Amino acid sequence: MSNKSSNSNTELRHNKRITTHRPIILNHQNLSLGITMINLSLTGLGATSAIKINPDAPVEVKFSLPFNDEFIELKLNSWLVHSTPVRGQFLIGLAFDKLNSHQQRIISNFINSHQKSQL
Repeated sequence: MSNKSSNSNTELRHNKRITTHRPIILNHQNLSLGITMINLSLTGLGATSAIKINPDAPVEVKFSLPFNDEFIELKLNSWLVHSTPVRGQFLIGLAFDKLNSHQQRIISNFINSHQKSQL
């Protein structure tokens, strides 16, 4: 039985998504990978990875975002939704599993700040 978030793929894409290039750590089983986040929303993120990780796998991601003049580290349980080969690497999509209100506020703040700076 899976603990995946109840959000459908359609719901995942209806959230604000920003492009960003931030380092993250992805932990899967006994593997810890440094990968690059390429986009972020309240429901998940896209990243590039040097190795393929099988979809439907539970993973943990760690990354920091600026919030109120400091950086807050987030450690989020996620599900690997896809891993697609692109130009010698893999484009992976992760769906967050049950963000708490503090995590949602930090991500929302970062997304809104990023969007305002693009105007």
